[in-house]
Amino acid sequence: MIMNKFKIICAVSYAQNNEFWIKDEYEKLGYDAVVISTKLANRNAAKSLKGRILNNFISVCFGIKVYLKYKDEDVIIFWGFFEGLIFSILDLIYRKTKKSSKIVALHMLIINPNLIKRFIMKFFCYLSNLNPRLMNAVNSEYEKKLYSSDYCIDIYKTIVLPDCANTMVYHKYKKGDGRVFSGGDNSRDWATFFEAAQILKDVKFVGIARKINFDFSQTVPDNCEMYFDTDVDFFYNTLNSCSVVALPLNVNVASGLVVICDCASYFKPIITTETSCTINY
Repeated sequence: MIMNKFKIICAVSYAQNNEFWIKDEYEKLGYDAVVISTKLANRNAAKSLKGRILNNFISVCFGIKVYLKYKDEDVIIFWGFFEGLIFSILDLIYRKTKKSSKIVALHMLIINPNLIKRFIMKFFCYLSNLNPRLMNAVNSEYEKKLYSSDYCIDIYKTIVLPDCANTMVYHKYKKGDGRVFSGGDNSRDWATFFEAAQILKDVKFVGIARKINFDFSQTVPDNCEMYFDTDVDFFYNTLNSCSVVALPLNVNVASGLVVICDCASYFKPIITTETSCTINY
């Protein structure tokens, strides 16, 4: 295979052993690709407010680490949008990145920010606009216009790139036990899920959520089991044992896409909310 001349750096903080599927895909296309990660990254830390603050600090450190080590490379792709902003701002300040370099910050997503977070993100986005080498990626045209309006992101430096299925690995079909499953992290519309359970009293429902995102003032119907902060294996084993997946969402930006794709890989029928992003699938 003829290799392309330039190198692609894939900055994925939580990648295990510096391996990630996107590296394999670029190599298939003939590019020299490298994955960089950090042992400090912990996706499960988001279960608590303290963990989220720690993760943000780690993201800042990771952006600095990538800048110091790879600022001279041709293309730097950040799996995390915030880490890409940090790199971009450092590049703007120190101007050590070569002029031909491209910086791509994937998965721009800002959900229900409080006033402080909104101010911080506006400030960071303003600085990033000044860097001609940075491109941002969102999941839909709606998000592109939303973030341009709310956070002054340069609309001409933002591309629409629908979330992919992680080069989906299909699993052997397993007949479900009749239950309806729902689960995941942000923006799940549990009120609608519970309303459906109350209407379909003869059907069993099961949900998996993070405690930090769950409204415990809600009444969970008797025919619905709820689990919180489980490990990944329990999540997907439960999903696979059910017959149908119901994934109501309460935002019109990217949410639920990983679970939707994973459900498809288990050959499970999916009922979900039509949003600006799920409509792409």
